[in-house]
Amino acid sequence: MVNPLHPKLPSVALSLQGTCNRFNAADVQGQWDRVRVLWNKHLRHVLGPLCGFGSDGDERRFTIQKQLMSASAPGRRFVASWRGFVYTGRIDENGGVVDMHSQDSFHNSKKMELAIAVASRDFANGSHLATWWHIELVGDVLLFTPKEHGLWQRDITRKDPMSMKTVERTVAKKVDACMSKLEGGMQQRASGDLLNLISPETTARLSEVPKPPEDTLGTRMWLGVIRRFLRIFFSTKDSLETRYENCARVASFLRIKRHWIDNDDAYTLTKNAESRQCFEHVILQVESAALKIEA
Repeated sequence: MVNPLHPKLPSVALSLQGTCNRFNAADVQGQWDRVRVLWNKHLRHVLGPLCGFGSDGDERRFTIQKQLMSASAPGRRFVASWRGFVYTGRIDENGGVVDMHSQDSFHNSKKMELAIAVASRDFANGSHLATWWHIELVGDVLLFTPKEHGLWQRDITRKDPMSMKTVERTVAKKVDACMSKLEGGMQQRASGDLLNLISPETTARLSEVPKPPEDTLGTRMWLGVIRRFLRIFFSTKDSLETRYENCARVASFLRIKRHWIDNDDAYTLTKNAESRQCFEHVILQVESAALKIEA
């Protein structure tokens, strides 16, 4: 699939190949080599160099992507200006920058959000817990109205874990604003149509029952990282400079957080962090975006 980064050039199919899903990394490398030959012969003069190949998380493809983007890979390397990035591109014989491979940004954001919704994890941002329970609190009709947070019931219950719309709505700033109110202590209140279903006595009792402050900082931080990650690829307003800065911010946050967890005796990466696959795929994707911007 050719995916030109220009609004007037639609995505077009370059090749289709059936598979029994028993292929290995060597098969993928052979595919890519053949596609590169076809590209240089038929499309390079129209669309420019083939900057890289995409994947939606398949480990066989990801293995090759990492190898080809390593700073020690063969060929002249194209290195980002910011020293925090470790992946590189390759400068081909015609002077174009290639081997800047991509992971699926939508898929990555869903894996990042999944990390706080898995019961087997106590996801930690520093000493602050990031948990889906805070999303459920925001969705509590006795605390906030749907107009205040913009969530649908299917988002709150994660009815479809693969829904991109759920990710978009849960990382919205309206949800963040509701969570910040929870940090100041919760005062239960009936709202909207519930007033017609709850007796006045119950409504009065609920309004008098204060709840202690809820530490939502960890959840807000993580949802903010996902929001910033998505802005790199899908914002209609951000400049290239802002996108590049967001690439650096996301990569730095993930690396520092993971390093801190790995070096603290009270935490483990298995129990308190996103999966290694999620971490590596997001890092490669943001660094690839930065390389493309700079190239």
